[in-house]
Amino acid sequence: MIPRHNKILRSLLIETAWISVRIDPSLTLYYSELIKRMTGKRAIIRVARKLLNRVYNLWIKNTKYEDMK
Repeated sequence: MIPRHNKILRSLLIETAWISVRIDPSLTLYYSELIKRMTGKRAIIRVARKLLNRVYNLWIKNTKYEDMK
């Protein structure tokens, strides 16, 4: 069986999600809503997925990230 994931990339993405939850207000709100119905580890994985989708869309559209503060 061939692994279909990158352990280093996964850990970096999770760490980035924890930092983003502290900095980005929209991700903080998203995390606080998720934490009401699941554990912190599962919630941060969903936040990391949402963050990855943001990065992917910025990459595809070739645009800069605009902070919504």
